[in-house]
Amino acid sequence: MAAAPKKHRARTIHVFHNNGGWSVRREGTKQGGDFRKRADAIAAARRIMLKAAPAQVVVHTKDDRVASIERRGIPAPPSLPDRSSIGRGNIQRAVFSIVRERLLADSL
Repeated sequence: MAAAPKKHRARTIHVFHNNGGWSVRREGTKQGGDFRKRADAIAAARRIMLKAAPAQVVVHTKDDRVASIERRGIPAPPSLPDRSSIGRGNIQRAVFSIVRERLLADSL
C-alpha cells in the first residue's frame, strides 16, 4: 500500500521528561519546546495537535511509559496483546528510547 501524501499524514507529538523538565517534540521536525511543568507541556502539545490535525499527542511518564494518547482526526489502532514474555511496559520503554533519541536529534 502506498504512503499517504505528506500533507495528509497523521502527526505525532510527544510529551516526555527531559533534563528535570518536560519536553514537547513533534516527530520529524524541530517544532516543540521545553517546560517546567508537565501540565504546561501537555497544553502546548494539545495546541499543536489542534493546528496539525489529523494528529495525536502521546504523553509519557518519567520512566518513559505511555501515560495517555489523545487523537484528533485519526482512528485508534487495534489493541496490543496483553501477554508477552518480556512485558508490555518493557516494550513501550524500549520503543520510546529510540523515539526519544530521534526527537532530541531533530531538535539540534
